[in-house]
Amino acid sequence: MFNINKLIGVPAACPFGFDTATVRSYLLSTIFKTVVPILYPQDVAASIAYYTDVPGFQNQWTVGDPPDFGSVAERLPNSPGTSA
Repeated sequence: MFNINKLIGVPAACPFGFDTATVRSYLLSTIFKTVVPILYPQDVAASIAYYTDVPGFQNQWTVGDPPDFGSVAERLPNSPGTSA
């Protein structure tokens, strides 16, 4: 039988005086603040051009000429290259 407590590492008797239901709830309420997708396009230069032109991401860096690896990121307010 599937046991979620074993999967997430909640012991049968939880230390520090917390009941296992409280610890289980805390462990299952993870919040992601940043997500970094890793994509493997056939044409890195074309992909970077698309992501900077269409959704407006900022080109962070590339490796190679032509590039075979690179990074784009969200263009934050008051970052270089943006008008605030």
